[in-house]
Amino acid sequence: SNYNGEGSYLSVANVSGPLGKSGVNLTVGRFDHTFGSGLMYDDHVTGGRVSFGNKLKVDLVYADTSSNSENDPSPSSKLANLTSVAAADMHYDFSKATSGILSAQDWISKDSSQNNMLVWDANLTTKLANGYSVYGTYDRTNASGGNFGYVLGIAHGKADRNAAGSHALSLDYEYFGKNVGTDTTYCVMPGSKGIALTNKYVPA
Repeated sequence: SNYNGEGSYLSVANVSGPLGKSGVNLTVGRFDHTFGSGLMYDDHVTGGRVSFGNKLKVDLVYADTSSNSENDPSPSSKLANLTSVAAADMHYDFSKATSGILSAQDWISKDSSQNNMLVWDANLTTKLANGYSVYGTYDRTNASGGNFGYVLGIAHGKADRNAAGSHALSLDYEYFGKNVGTDTTYCVMPGSKGIALTNKYVPA
């Protein structure tokens, strides 16, 4: 469970496992999910996820985000009423060093005050020597304005919750249109831009 200053809530509670010997994994309940590269949304959701594939890994997700009390975009944002989502996320390893992500998302309005919003997300990450990597992410939505965002950066290390003392340091430039992110994995909020320096550390 987590605590957000107003009350406690259960963040993750699900049933997950393989469907026989099909190579397909099913997750149902409340779980963490990063849609595409995480520029649009990266947090816990309630719903279902079907996962399969090896070199090309695919996640098919239908979920609701309204149970996440951290999901609170500005009321003036086109994202304010978009709390349910159907998505297909594809992860592909081009080589041992380079991987890519493509994601198509349909964010569904909870009432008739606005239309659904389509999101297309792409990411490319390349590993360099000595634990460094470079990455680029681009998102575009079908909103009439403020409908794209991108991130370009360099990172070092990996924060592994099972490895005490591990850390991940990143430096990037982030540009977010006002109708791009709702609970993003990045630092800059929708409708802004800037340089972000982050360090994730797993204590002993």
